[in-house]
Amino acid sequence: MLTVKHDLRSDAACKDGVVIRHLADLHIGSPNCDVSMIKHLVAENVENHWFCCLGGDILDVGLKSSKSDCYTQTMTINKALDKAYKLLKPLADAGLILGAVQGNHENRLTRDAGLDLTYQLMCRFGLEELYNPNSVLAVIRVGKRRDALRKSKKGSVRRDIAYTYVVHLTHGHGGGTTPGGRANALTRARLKIDADVYLQGHTHHSDVQLGSCLRVNRSSASVSQIEQVFVCCGSCLTYDDSYGEAMNLSPSDNRFPRVFLSGTEHHVEATL
Repeated sequence: MLTVKHDLRSDAACKDGVVIRHLADLHIGSPNCDVSMIKHLVAENVENHWFCCLGGDILDVGLKSSKSDCYTQTMTINKALDKAYKLLKPLADAGLILGAVQGNHENRLTRDAGLDLTYQLMCRFGLEELYNPNSVLAVIRVGKRRDALRKSKKGSVRRDIAYTYVVHLTHGHGGGTTPGGRANALTRARLKIDADVYLQGHTHHSDVQLGSCLRVNRSSASVSQIEQVFVCCGSCLTYDDSYGEAMNLSPSDNRFPRVFLSGTEHHVEATL
């Protein structure tokens, strides 16, 4: 697991809070990839200054040994990597990428040839320090609040302290066939890491779940109830003549939920 820190307090656009819309399951190179949808999502993120995480399966990576048919791919893997770079570069140029993980489709090539395409993509952006193949824990600071630190002869000494959020990013796995299975797969991440927001993809079906937990503050020996948000995004795949249609799976949805981290209070929410 990789832990990265993003202090967004100096970003004027983040004064009241931060919006994150992670992008996963774009499947660039698949004959069912809707490139116009990817362009729209990227443009919308840049225009609104919405941050994002790259959640895996950015590339389809059809190999002879994989379920994806290499003979129907619309471009070679090299061309798909170039295409992904061109499509997503505006996000990198705007400083909106918070982290990236590998998907099971990119992992095909890693297993077979030791080549990590997501790492190569992040290196092209100059953001390799934000990448881990398995999971990324992004610690995000936004907004400010006035906290009393200590008392002195001159009175209380105060300083501005940010609201801190922890975002856990993985690609996800399993549980994609039924709604119940997808829901269980999404919330299973909370069993291994304590976070405010959990971002996943993989199932090609968007979902937003709300939860809470009791978090122990060891320094103050106190317990507080914390809001949690679990988010899974859809995909940029069409259904006709797709692998999903051939396997009698339900069509993917194309919604990419947004998560809001407040900069005026410690509060998280998500919207489809």
